[in-house]
Amino acid sequence: MPTGECIKANFVVIPSNPLVDLPTLDGIIPTSSVAQCCAINTFYASSSDDAELKNDQSSVLFVLSPIVSTAVMYLQKADSSGAFQDVATLNNDDLGTFYALSFNTDEDSRKYIGYLLNFHEIISAHDAGNYRVKVSFVTMLGSKSDYSQEFCLKEYSAGAIDGTVRIEIYTNGIRGVAGSQTDYIDFKNLNWYNQIRLKGMFGFDTSEYTREDVEYNNGQKEWIVDEQTEKYVLKLKPVDEYTRLFLKVDVMQADDIVLTDYNSLNPHTHINTYVTAAGSFEPRFNIKEAIPVDINFESAFNNLRKKRC
Repeated sequence: MPTGECIKANFVVIPSNPLVDLPTLDGIIPTSSVAQCCAINTFYASSSDDAELKNDQSSVLFVLSPIVSTAVMYLQKADSSGAFQDVATLNNDDLGTFYALSFNTDEDSRKYIGYLLNFHEIISAHDAGNYRVKVSFVTMLGSKSDYSQEFCLKEYSAGAIDGTVRIEIYTNGIRGVAGSQTDYIDFKNLNWYNQIRLKGMFGFDTSEYTREDVEYNNGQKEWIVDEQTEKYVLKLKPVDEYTRLFLKVDVMQADDIVLTDYNSLNPHTHINTYVTAAGSFEPRFNIKEAIPVDINFESAFNNLRKKRC
């Protein structure tokens, strides 16, 4: 019987240098005359009232390499010249909800860090303006910083938010990343919350009816089930490519979707209406930087169902 010594070790394989920027087509193809700049979504909050419907929120989530040893997030605000400056370190719950490095990991041992921004707290502490979140991290290969999407924070007023729709989403499980064919995010059972506010209108309520009948020997028909499915349409004003990707992936594939309409001319009232996607995602493409989008939804609850006892 052979004898000997077996030595085992665990290794982390680094497929590519996590500090190297992704390649671009700069200098290879001409710059498009309709090329889109970075999207800046607008959110609203009241500095004097913490009412939930008057204050938006938004989450940022960074998925970092397994070899990251430390990571720190900062809230940055643009000054009068447009340059971003650190205004707060996001390492506690003062401005929202802090999710520390490695609060979540995936099968590739990547480390997650995130923050749910409470814009009421931010506007109360730092006023309105253009913001973003920076994450600075350190690995054995050096240090680097990444950035979230920029967002514009404005003071809430009934007139300012008129003509907008707020979309809230909750996500679990493994899902692909918008704009990537191979990357993924593992939300596990986090019920990860996010929110976006866009110009448009939600409603245009209709109902689709389904009836089931029983036919007797004498030919008489009598209903046994009468079911109504409430249907809605979200009509958005032109949105940029980044927002379309967010809608197509993050919203349409969320576990729960909640919409609140802020249109004074809407004949229907929709406050925290739970819906599910009902159809495909088909923007009305044209040669413009931003494209209008209509999305069909139906009620997430099937309570309008009538049965014979």
